This record gives sequence, C-alpha cells and structure tokens, in this order.
Amino acid sequence: MKIRKGFLALLAAPILFVSCLKGDEEVLDPYAAITAFSVNNFKVWYHDININGNDTLVYRTESGTMYPMTIDQLNNRIYNVDSISHGAVVNRLLLNIESTGYVYYSKKRADGTYVDTIWSSSDSIDLSEPLKFKIMSPDSKYIREYDVRLNVHKIHPDSMSWAKTDTIGFTALKEQTSVIRQDSIYLFGKDAMGIPVLVTRSIEKNTGWSAPVELQGVVADAWNANVIQYEGLMYIVQDGELYLSANGSDWTKSQTTERFRSLISQSNSEYSEGVCWALSESGDILKSANMTDWEVYQTSVASFPSRNISMICYPLKSNPQILRTVLVGIDDNELLSASVWTRLSTDSVWTKAAPSSTNNKILPKLEGMSLIRYDEDLYAFGEGMMTFYQSKDNGVTWRDCSLFSDDYSSWNRYMKFPFELVSLKAKFTSVTDSNNVIWIMTETGQVWRGGINRLMK
Repeated sequence: MKIRKGFLALLAAPILFVSCLKGDEEVLDPYAAITAFSVNNFKVWYHDININGNDTLVYRTESGTMYPMTIDQLNNRIYNVDSISHGAVVNRLLLNIESTGYVYYSKKRADGTYVDTIWSSSDSIDLSEPLKFKIMSPDSKYIREYDVRLNVHKIHPDSMSWAKTDTIGFTALKEQTSVIRQDSIYLFGKDAMGIPVLVTRSIEKNTGWSAPVELQGVVADAWNANVIQYEGLMYIVQDGELYLSANGSDWTKSQTTERFRSLISQSNSEYSEGVCWALSESGDILKSANMTDWEVYQTSVASFPSRNISMICYPLKSNPQILRTVLVGIDDNELLSASVWTRLSTDSVWTKAAPSSTNNKILPKLEGMSLIRYDEDLYAFGEGMMTFYQSKDNGVTWRDCSLFSDDYSSWNRYMKFPFELVSLKAKFTSVTDSNNVIWIMTETGQVWRGGINRLMK
C-alpha cells in the first residue's frame, strides 16, 4: 500500500483540505487539535431549609452548556470564562470532545502519579484541578498537549469578603462621620486633642490617608458629627445654625434664617427629588431646593426619629419616574424598635412603617445605626455589628441575616461582618463607594472594606 503523507503546520485554527484518492492511496492528516470541548450536566450543592425549619444541603442540576469552554489554540489552553457555580461537583464529569486525532488524558493513579489514558465519552473525568489532554495525529507523528482548567467559584457569590485595608496615615477620630465625594472618602471627627479635623482617602486600593486638616469655622463644642452633601456642597448644623463648605475644611455660616435640630439628606444615593430635608428646632419636617429658603412640609410628627437618621432614595421598579425614600433613625420614646418612615415622591406626607399583626420582623433600636441600599435591598446595622438586618419590602419587614427563617432562599444569610468587628465595643462610621464596596472606619483605628463578592468591582 502506498501512503502519501502531507505536512500541515500547527495553526491557531484548523484548516480543511481535500485530496483525491486514487486506487490504494490513503491520506493521513497529521494535524492534532481539539476542535470542540464541553462538559455534560453536573450537580450543584447549596443550603436550603427543610420542612422542620433546619438548614439542609440539597442539589440542583446545571447544564454544562451554560458555561462554554474557550479553546485557545495559540497557547494550547482550554478553560471557561464564566466560572461554574459555587458548590458544583466537578470530579466526576462526562465530557464531549471533538478532535482531529486520538484523545488522551493524564489519569491520576492511586499512588498520586499520572498515566496517559485514551479518552472515551463514557469516562468520568476529574476536573477539580487542572488536567492535561493530549491529541495524537492519525499518523502518530504529531502530539499536541492542552492544559484544561475548569474554573469554579471558590466562594459563594452572595457571600461577603472583608479585608482590613492598608491604614497608612489613618488617624483614629472620635465622633466620626463620613461621606463619599469625588471618589474619595471624607472622614470628619475630633482628634486626640478634641479638635474637629478632616482626613481623606481615595477609594482605590493601596493608597494612604491624608494628614488631618483642622476644620475652620467649626466650634469644637458644637460639633455633632452630621455632615451631609447637597448640590456639590457639604453642610453641618452648629447650635441650630446652618454652615456650608466647598472643600470640607473651610466652613462659613449660611444666609438662611431657619434654625435646625438636624439635617437629613440622601447623601449616599445617586437619586434625589431635588430637595434636601431637615428637622426644625421645633420638630417640623422642612424641605428646601436651595438650602436657603425652607418651607414646613409636615408639622411636628410624633415618633419621628430625632437622631442617628439615615436616608436612602431610589426609583420604583414599576415606574422609575417615581422615587421612594426610606428613612430610619432613633426615637428615644421607643424602647426596642427603630423608627422607620417612607415616602414616595408623589406623596404629600411621610408615613411611618409599622409592623402588622402578621409581621413582627421589626428593625431593632440600634445605636450608631447606618442604612445602605445594597444589591437592591435595604440593610441596616449598628454599633456592635452583630448582624445585618435586611429588608426586601422597602423597610416594612426586617430579617436578621444571621438567622434562618421562612422563605429562606430569598434572603441573603451570607451578609456577615468579619469576626474582628463582631461585638466590637467601638463607634464607627461607614460609606458605600461606587465599586459596591462598604467601608467601615472605627474609633479604635480599624479600617475595613468588604461587600458581596459578585458585586464588588
């Protein structure tokens, strides 16, 4: 038998060529390549709650077609760009492979060594760690080796990751408050001498904190740790009077004649109704579009929070033209629960969110309370940082994320603080930046940054 052997270089993409066979001629293609690679269905284990209300492990089946495999012919690599779900069982996988030659893989033996084994579509392959596949051309002259890696999420995408950041230059302050301004953290407070100061830090990693700058125009005895932002300026109340600053360090008295108990603003939200809110000295709810002219929006309201007030504003999913505002704070007349109020931009009054006879999941009274909107839900937390309280219904119902409950799968039980912060007996301030990172700065000098893994940029 006469054999004619053609030569073909190993290119990044397969080339198809045709030969005319005459008589006993046989053409053997020396090209060795994997042209298609995919995994079959696999199990994904996850936590759920059983009929007895206990945590249990169950699994779902996912299709390998959801995670296409990329074949890098230039570098001889095969991998999936989109990582497979956390909890996937990938040590017994059936594969679909198309090639221009014979397929071998490195099978692990009991003694830990590997041996080349010819692949069959019925083989159960362990891809829990990188594996080498070899393709031998039909004429046995060419061998091409691929590194196959199956990327799997190492951590649950809904869980939180925390890191104690580089605290170069960080000055621990008392009576802190913070805002995000132009992609930097502005942290205000009193230094060891009791002088109100400002320190700043870029939200980018591996950058230090600025040296403290003494606040000008601010009286230390009147400092109340409540700085808000509105229309590009920062504001604070001292002894009932309104002060403003363009840079955070130099403060001047406003021209308004109104006297205030406290300021309220959705400073940590990208949405706004175009007005700023405040409480007058007499307890009336005020609003203003220019911070100079104020009008009484609602007369003194019983149980409206008087301190630790946080506000979030965001559009309705059903109608983005309408904004919803949720406000939480502390009413000292309440013994156990926080005071939660809501308002739509189409409403004429603020309304208190009160638990009903069928809903006893309230937001507890938390000193130093912070409110954030994160992953389209509301989360509140306070001093001690024992847990996050999550609301999926705009502040009506609040669930302790550290506990199991009914409808378990719709809540994020993975929202947790790092161990070092839990039960920490120190006051703190927090902000959430444009990268979906939550920053926590404590009076004891700790700086933490964290967030839900799938959200952080």
